[in-house]
Amino acid sequence: MKILVLLFVSTLGFSGVAPLKLNRFEKTIQNMVLRDWPNAVRVEVKNLSTQEVAPETAAITQLHPRPSLGLVSFNLEWQEKGSSRLVRGTAQIRVFQKVAVASKNINHGDFLSEDSVDFKEMELN
Repeated sequence: MKILVLLFVSTLGFSGVAPLKLNRFEKTIQNMVLRDWPNAVRVEVKNLSTQEVAPETAAITQLHPRPSLGLVSFNLEWQEKGSSRLVRGTAQIRVFQKVAVASKNINHGDFLSEDSVDFKEMELN
C-alpha cells in the first residue's frame, strides 16, 4: 500500500510537467511513428510531457512501445557540462489509416468491385 501511495504522489508531482518545444519534438515523434506505420494517412502527437525542461540540444533517442500507438514513453538525451543527461517523457499517439469498408452487403462468393468497397480514414487502435 505504501508503494502505491508513493507512486500516486510521485505521479502527481509530475502532473505540472515541463513544457516542450512542441513543434520540434512532435515532428520528430511523428517521423518515428511513420516508420512504424508507413501507410498512415495522419499521425497526431498530443500531451507531450517530461519531468523537467529539456534544452534545444536535446534529442529523442527512444520511443516505447514499438509500433507506437496510444500512450508512449520516450527518452530525451543531451550533453550538459560534459556529461550525458537523460529525461523520460510521455505522449499520446493517434494514427489514422485508410481501411477498406464494405459499401454494400457482400455475400460469400461475391466478387469485390469498386462499388462494393470504399476506403475511409479511420483511427487505428
